[in-house]
Amino acid sequence: MLWFAVLSAGPIGRTGASPGSADDVSAVNRTRPAERTILSQCRVRYAKGFTITYREGYKIVNLLDPGHPGSSRIVSTFILVPRGTHPRVEEKGTVIEVPVRRAVLRSATHVPFFSMLGIVDRIVGITQGWYVTDPEVTKRIRQGRIREVGVGSGMTAQFNMERLLALRPDFILTWWTSNPAYAAHIKAAEAGLPVALASDYEEPTMLGRTEWVKFVAAFFDAEPQAEKVFDDIERRYLAVRKKVEGVRSRPTLMYGNAYQGVWYIAGGQSFLANLARDAGGQYVWEDNPGTGAKPVNMETAMMRGRNADYWISQNESWLSLTSVAAEDSRFRLFKSFQTGHIYSTNGRIGPGGGNDYYQSTVVHPDLLLADMISILHPKAIPDHKLIWHVRLPATTSKQQGSPQRIEK
Repeated sequence: MLWFAVLSAGPIGRTGASPGSADDVSAVNRTRPAERTILSQCRVRYAKGFTITYREGYKIVNLLDPGHPGSSRIVSTFILVPRGTHPRVEEKGTVIEVPVRRAVLRSATHVPFFSMLGIVDRIVGITQGWYVTDPEVTKRIRQGRIREVGVGSGMTAQFNMERLLALRPDFILTWWTSNPAYAAHIKAAEAGLPVALASDYEEPTMLGRTEWVKFVAAFFDAEPQAEKVFDDIERRYLAVRKKVEGVRSRPTLMYGNAYQGVWYIAGGQSFLANLARDAGGQYVWEDNPGTGAKPVNMETAMMRGRNADYWISQNESWLSLTSVAAEDSRFRLFKSFQTGHIYSTNGRIGPGGGNDYYQSTVVHPDLLLADMISILHPKAIPDHKLIWHVRLPATTSKQQGSPQRIEK
C-alpha cells in the first residue's frame, strides 16, 4: 500500500452502545470506590492527531479529525480506567480498562510501537502477519502465540470475525479510513469490540508520527517507557538534522510513482515533505497545502517531476533503471533517470516479503533522516550506509540493486 495513501475515517464503538453513549459512561458510574490517581503521564508535543488528558482516577484519549491536522474537532474519545476501578467519569466516550491485556493489530506498521515499549506479548492477533519484519513478533506468529485474524490481502483485507471474537481482544488498533472498501474495522465495532483508528501517517512531521507511541502507551500504562524512548529519538533526530542546517544547495526531490494508473503525491505539509526539508532538500510539490495524498494524472506528475534532481520511488518491482524505463519510456527523459539518481525503498525486506520501510522507520526517524541526507548531501554524512533505500543500478545484474533480507 502507498505509505501516504488517502484514507477516510469510519465509526468505532462498543458492545451495545456507540462511542459517547450513556451506556458507556454509566458502566463506570454505578459504583465509586476510592479512586486512585494515575501517576504515569506523558506530554504530547509534536503529534497533531490525538490528545491525552489525565483526570483523578482515569485518562481521556481523544482522536482528532485526521483530515485536518491541528484541528480540535474530536472524532472519538476513549475513557481509560484502571482495571478493577469505577471512578466517576463526567466525559462521554468508550470505556476501556487499562492496562490492556489482549490487543489485535490490523497492520504490521503499528508493530514497532509495541516493540519499542516492550509489550509485544500483549499482541494476540494480527492481519496479514506474514508482512511483519520485527524478529520477535515474527517468532511469536510462527509459534502460534499471535494468531492470524485476516481474510484476503492488501488494503481491502477484512477481519475473520469468528477468529477475532474467539481471541476476546480488549483493544483493536487499525489505521484510519472511511472508505468502505478498506473499513474492516466497522464489523468489529458493530460486534462491540473497542476499535481505535490511528492516523499517524497524516502527521506533518516524522517526530509527530513517532510520537504516536504515546497514544499506544496510554492504553498499556506504559507512559514512562514512551517518554524515555521518544526523548532519546528526538535528541538523535535533531542531532542528525543539524548536519545539513548550513547547506547552501537544496536539491529538488520527487516521491512516489503511479499506482493503478493514478499518481499519488504526498502533500506539501506531509511528514515526507518535511523529511525532505530536514534533509536539506526541496520537495517538488511543496506548494500543495495538504498532509495526506492527492491523486494527480500522469501528465501533471511528469511535468512537475521530470526536472527533479532526485526521485525516490515506492514501486517494489523496480530493481533497475531498465525496469523503470520498461514501465514507461517517458521516464528516460527525467533528469533523475539520466543522472542515475533514482532510489527505491526496498532496502530491507522481511522473511514474508514485508517491506521494512513501512514499519521500523516510524520508530527510527533519525536513521531515515540519515538515509535521506546521505542521498541528497553525501558529504555531510560520509560514514552512513543506506538502510531502507537502494540506488537503482542500470540493470538488475548489478549487486547493489539487491535488497537486504531480514533474518527470521
